[in-house]
Amino acid sequence: MFRSILTLLLLVSPHLGVAQSSDAGPASWSVLSETSIWPVPTARGFGAGGIATLDLTCGGDGQPLMTYGYTGERIAPFESRNDWAEIDGRGGQITFFGQTGQAMSNPGSAFIHAMRRGRELVLYQAGGGRVIKFGLEGARIPIDQVLADCLEIATVPPAGDDMLAALKKRVRAEIEEVCRNSGATGYFVPDEVFQEVLRMSNPWPDVIVDYSFLRCEGGLGRGAGNCGAAKCLHQRYLPGETEYVLSDEYLDWGE
Repeated sequence: MFRSILTLLLLVSPHLGVAQSSDAGPASWSVLSETSIWPVPTARGFGAGGIATLDLTCGGDGQPLMTYGYTGERIAPFESRNDWAEIDGRGGQITFFGQTGQAMSNPGSAFIHAMRRGRELVLYQAGGGRVIKFGLEGARIPIDQVLADCLEIATVPPAGDDMLAALKKRVRAEIEEVCRNSGATGYFVPDEVFQEVLRMSNPWPDVIVDYSFLRCEGGLGRGAGNCGAAKCLHQRYLPGETEYVLSDEYLDWGE
């Protein structure tokens, strides 16, 4: 089966300043019972104002398949093209093959899970071609629905969401205890405290806990006692087999 080639995520895109960029337009994802290419349920998203389509389905061998098409553009059968794919600014090379005029790839489970959690997917065609953006808002449910039986997706630990929820619950409990012991009247732990860093090499994101967003009302104040004159404590958690584990701590500028 066709395979894609994905490198580790990069912090900076090598495509800054590339022309011919097309806005994603409003995110629109749905599930089709079948398409002209796939006679099975398919999750479809639109990009470039509806001119481009991105389809995800489960192949006959239990592998996730992604097909990309652009109105008026065709790729020759079995022709290969090494494009660049980015999700929220981080990405890697992905190889597409010609299939009934469209470009097809097996993106792998880590890429699929990055799509489920991301906000925007940008495809940069090789050789300075088109730059197509796909909004990912609303993509998660259609993707989960059509890829539920994919063997490769099924091998990803299903507890990932539970692990992330447990980490947030644990951090909130720790902050509550610190604030309460300081005599504070309350505490504030907004969602901005938890910053997810997507990596295509791992289905689940790293999590940065930014203490600059924390507040102990009537007590330690900003950072719950973990901020200096300017910088605040940051903690990086990495997904383990059963829970998120603390990787490192450092001081950095806060909000």
